[in-house]
Amino acid sequence: MTPLPRLALIGGLIALMASPVLVQAAEPPAGGPAPTLSAQLRASNDGQYPAFKQVFGPMLAAETKARRAEGEDQSGPYDLYLCNNGAGYMGYGEGADELSLRATYQVDLAYEVVTWSQELKARGYPPAVWGPLLARYEAERLAEAPKESDVWSDTDPDFGSYQGAARDRFMTKLKTALRAYRRAHPGLRLANIIIEGGCGAGENSISVTTSPRGGTVSFIPLFFYKLCSARGINPDDPNKCDRWREAPGGSVTEVAGDYAYVARWPDGAIKRGTLRFGDLGTSTSVVFSKP
Repeated sequence: MTPLPRLALIGGLIALMASPVLVQAAEPPAGGPAPTLSAQLRASNDGQYPAFKQVFGPMLAAETKARRAEGEDQSGPYDLYLCNNGAGYMGYGEGADELSLRATYQVDLAYEVVTWSQELKARGYPPAVWGPLLARYEAERLAEAPKESDVWSDTDPDFGSYQGAARDRFMTKLKTALRAYRRAHPGLRLANIIIEGGCGAGENSISVTTSPRGGTVSFIPLFFYKLCSARGINPDDPNKCDRWREAPGGSVTEVAGDYAYVARWPDGAIKRGTLRFGDLGTSTSVVFSKP
């Protein structure tokens, strides 16, 4: 995961200031209160896929903007291989394993489609070149999605390999089309397109404490926080937006897309914000200070 701009660290310990989570909750749909987010995701109806793309759009655009502000070089080749996936934004097992395989599959696909669309457009490749190929891939993958009743344990064990093979075939077709366009338009100085991979290390964990002690801190992957808003659920209501979790064992594991958090103290003090792992550098602990 490419780090976002870093904050100054003091002795490996950080006191986070609350950075506001700029998401407004949508009104619940007419006809009664919205079900919990988990219930919606376990139902995994096809109407959720547009919401997944809606959430990823601004999230990934903001991440890209931050990386480029930090100095990411766009002049070199663009690798179609994606080191992250949609499930990584749900919390590395904490979010994905409780949900239907269909929903997780669709989150992964939404991440791929939005990422490739944004990156190719940013690198000057016109949508007319890659758009039809990507739309066909998206439609085929949606048509081949697992059934709503499928779960991880009873799904064909070869299904993951099949997904990877379908993705590899698409990337090869896409690379061929983009390279042909690049050769035909040398004056545009477009980035070369490659498929190499070579991702970095896996997720990290940090210990969590409060100052003064005695407070509790709950976290939710930012993807879920924003998905609640998109689905008409108040993201700050842990009973409905029910992906909030306290740090198990006093530590929290890195998630793609960061976390929203809320810290509470016995006297009623509350602090909300966003925890960005990319801001922590090599620190292995974080202190949430009372406002």
